[in-house]
Amino acid sequence: MTLLKVSVIAINIAGCVLTVTGGNFSAIQFSMYGVGMGILAGFCYSLLTILGTVTGPYHPLTVMFYGFVFGTLTLIIFDGPWENLAEAASPSLLLAGLMYALVPTIGAYFFYMKGLARNLETSKVPVIASVETVFAALIGAAVFSEFMNGVKIVGVILVVGSIAMRSVGKETSVNQ
Repeated sequence: MTLLKVSVIAINIAGCVLTVTGGNFSAIQFSMYGVGMGILAGFCYSLLTILGTVTGPYHPLTVMFYGFVFGTLTLIIFDGPWENLAEAASPSLLLAGLMYALVPTIGAYFFYMKGLARNLETSKVPVIASVETVFAALIGAAVFSEFMNGVKIVGVILVVGSIAMRSVGKETSVNQ
């Protein structure tokens, strides 16, 4: 751990929180289930980073393919689409699912795995990947006319700034 890494993570988290909430914390509710799922999601996300660096000779697309196959099977088991098959098989839902799978999901993981395959330092990749929060906010404002208040803009600046700091900053140990 270095002072730069700790600072960048703190700035990045603050920026993501401000970008997502817009400074309005009144709708946030505490849920043990939500906290548990968040911890589990973080654990699984960290495994992606770790396993993505030790895939050896396997192409990132191969790793992604098997990850998505097993992820899909897991979702089918837990979601049980056969309970409401008519709704699950509607053409509009299938098209939306396909587009969501191809563009933001597979595209994001492809670039993520390509970055890991280039031997980037694994602590840099998640910080750089947090740019997805910025893009989500900008797309929400441009496409869905979501309101971009000053707090969200400050959040976007903090996220982009933390990415820049992590990309070009000089490392100094926290213990120094």
